[in-house]
Amino acid sequence: MDITSGRYVSATTFRRSGEGVAAPVWIVGLPDGRAGFTTAGSSGKVKRLRNRADVVLRPCDVRGKVADDAAQVAATATVADQGTPDFELVIGALRRKYGIQYTLLDVGNRLKRLVGRTPDTVAVVLTLEG
Repeated sequence: MDITSGRYVSATTFRRSGEGVAAPVWIVGLPDGRAGFTTAGSSGKVKRLRNRADVVLRPCDVRGKVADDAAQVAATATVADQGTPDFELVIGALRRKYGIQYTLLDVGNRLKRLVGRTPDTVAVVLTLEG
């Protein structure tokens, strides 16, 4: 199963207590077999990933609803900051896959910069297991 073929995945990250926290994200496959998504650098996802790098991915809809029989894929995550090669690789893949939707998101980030709010977007790069 190619977890990156759908539009959304539920990415479950883990608190220090071991409790999973799921959130729907756009997902892209990378040429080297890894996968990725972007999120705010100050998000809970990033905080949890910096403490515990394992992630569980399951296909979902835009609201994060996962089908009962949905397969899951385990992954190990690294966080790539703006300006790094992995960050640019994920951004390029998102632009290709999501087209105008990604462009609109990018315009929103540019508007934030104009009003003095710097978006703190980071890329999460996933090494898929199995």
